[in-house]
Amino acid sequence: MILLYLKRFRTVDLKEQEIIELSRNSGYPAVKAEILKLEASGREYFRIYLDSNKTLVVCYLDPEVGNHSKFLHVATYFKNLGINSPEVIFSDASKGITIQQDLGDQSLIDIDIDTNQILLMKSMKVLSEIQAAHIPQIKELDKSSLKDQMNSMQTIFLAKFLGIEKLKGLESLELKTLEMLNDQPWMNCHFDYERRNLILDSNENIAVIDFQDLCIGPIGIDLAGILIDHYCSYPKQLIEDSLSHYVSIMELNVSSDEAFEWVRWGAIQRNMRILGTLSKLFTKDKRAFRLKDLPTILDNLIELIPQDEFLNLRDALVSEIKPRLLRELNTI
Repeated sequence: MILLYLKRFRTVDLKEQEIIELSRNSGYPAVKAEILKLEASGREYFRIYLDSNKTLVVCYLDPEVGNHSKFLHVATYFKNLGINSPEVIFSDASKGITIQQDLGDQSLIDIDIDTNQILLMKSMKVLSEIQAAHIPQIKELDKSSLKDQMNSMQTIFLAKFLGIEKLKGLESLELKTLEMLNDQPWMNCHFDYERRNLILDSNENIAVIDFQDLCIGPIGIDLAGILIDHYCSYPKQLIEDSLSHYVSIMELNVSSDEAFEWVRWGAIQRNMRILGTLSKLFTKDKRAFRLKDLPTILDNLIELIPQDEFLNLRDALVSEIKPRLLRELNTI
């Protein structure tokens, strides 16, 4: 019966009644469920309401696709170290679920940080705590992985999504990015440290979620996630002030200009990777829910590529790739 039950969930995304049933079978008598979000990783998040009007969050991931073991490992250390994050109340690997504390709906993406610098400074403080945390058995990113992630821009975003086989200069940018990332400090890296994954809890403190991809990586990738936003563009002064604050917290002997170079190359790697990831969701699985973000991600990438060294590549992205992308999106 359990096997049949789980196989039924693997064919389509979970629906409200299915998540209620799954929660009840796990010992949590839900009377109502609502979907919160679907992640690029395939994880689905739901809020469940119990008889007592208490709410919890259920995360489901098809056991044939992956598991929650890394998330559970990191969650334990975050809790012990006092890093604000959801408490995991229940998990069942065979069902592919975790049940977590409900931190509420107010992610930082719903707050105008441009006018609330305090929240951005708090985000930098939480990042510094994550980066400095001692968490054993965390794998380090290698150059091959970083390069493969960037290469997905060419093989998936350009070739499969836009039908452009080769973009001159892109491989040179990959190699330069690897060189610059290698010269940065390497620390714990959330790998998706952006406003969607930061929650303002009921105590007005920032909590971090979706940290299952934590690894050891270049410092600039997470800095880029919070400062080079996919959804809005921050004023240059706000970025400089935030970096100065971060450098002070971390007691680093660098200027904010030097720190921005960490951000630049972290953002180039991150944006190339995400262009590939979001395109793959559509070309492989027909999931279009993040395609609307592609133009801004591409704009951010163009803005950050050094003009003196990669002028021809920048020109091609502006004059050829961006118009092609907009035309393609208009057909979907």
